[in-house]
Order: sequence, then structure tokens, then C-alpha cells
Amino acid sequence: MRKLLLIVATFAMLCFRSGAADDNTARGIVPSYPTVDKAFIAFHDKQLQLLDVDTRAVMVYFATEMDSLVDVPTQLGGMARIEKLTPDYIKVGVTEVSTFEMRTLPTKKDSIFVAVHTVRGQAADSRIDFYDKYMAKIDDKKLFAEPKLKDFFDIPRGSLTKMSEIEQMVGFTTIEYSLNDEDNTLRARLTVDKHMNQDDYNIIRLFLRDSIVYDWDGKRYRLRKEK
Repeated sequence: MRKLLLIVATFAMLCFRSGAADDNTARGIVPSYPTVDKAFIAFHDKQLQLLDVDTRAVMVYFATEMDSLVDVPTQLGGMARIEKLTPDYIKVGVTEVSTFEMRTLPTKKDSIFVAVHTVRGQAADSRIDFYDKYMAKIDDKKLFAEPKLKDFFDIPRGSLTKMSEIEQMVGFTTIEYSLNDEDNTLRARLTVDKHMNQDDYNIIRLFLRDSIVYDWDGKRYRLRKEK
């Protein structure tokens, strides 16, 4: 009962704060979000439509003020929880099959945010987006170039298997991205094993890298060259 009352009180407090923010917006003041927890609360794209703003605020409140990662109900009746929260990184289990990650990235002017939404259906597949400190979406073409299929493979010279053959065998490509909670790297993993012919997959897995890594250089993510 005490926990329920505390949740209700927290909702009331955070709704009041949200109202103040809405008043600023109404007066033409565009709010900025300097930290990842505030950006998570303010996030407005469809990846978090199952968690309304007040629910996200409660999740952050318990994680930061009470050191407690609580389960909260989603709009579809499931349960969500913050799995990891640091000053620069957050990971949320939105449903049993989807996660949301966000991290601050430093630039010469202001920090920006990168968000990764992953759905694990037949194969894990991710979407990556970038936002400025006002949570306005940034053109990701300037910040990140999606990997080519060949980037995931290491085919030794003289191999009888060619990249062109692997491309034909793979067909539809799914990629799982993941952020690092300790640094600014981005990891990408090819996830085609579940929707490929098993015999074909047994061939390509001989040359498939476990994952590839992108490093943030202050301007964009750059694919790390394997030594």
C-alpha cells in the first residue's frame, strides 16, 4: 500500500513539473534536455508510444532518486523497466521482445543523442536515430552510414566462396545495433540466421564476424578497421 501511495504521489509531482514545461512551450520557450534521463522522458517518436511521458518520468524518478528499477505497465498491458541508467546512457526493456537505448554523444558545440530501438522477432532488427538537445531529429546520413553486407564478413584471399555468392544467399538483411553503457561505441551484428536456408547459413557463418564496431569521433560514427 505504501508503495502504491508513493507512486501516486510521484505521478502528481511529475505531472506538475510537466505542466510547467508545457507552459514554457506555450510561451514560445523551446525546452532543452541536457541529460539522457530527461531526454528519455521527453522522447516523442513512436518507439516509446507504449510508455507515456508520466510513466517514463516515474521510471526515471525511482531509478535516480530511490535507486530502484521498477516494473511499470505499458499501454498494452505488458510491463516495462529501466535495465540500466547512467548519466550518459539508458536502456529500457519496453516489451518482452523490444528494447530502447539512448546515449549522449559529445560534439564541438553541444551534445546530441543517439537512440536505438530493437525488436527481437524472428530475427533481431534495430532502428537508429539521432536527436539534438531539443529532441529534434537530425539527418542521420551525416552522422552514420549503415554497414554494407561485406563489412560483416572476412573472406580470406583464395577462398572458393565469393562475396557475390554470399550476397545471393543472404538476400534480406537484418541488423541488431547496440550502444555501450561505458563509452561511445556502437556495435552492429548481422542477424540473418533465423530466416536463411540452414545449409546456406552454415556456409556463410564460416566467414561471418561476430560483430563490427563503430567509433564516435565527435562528428560521426566511423567503422573501426579490423587489424
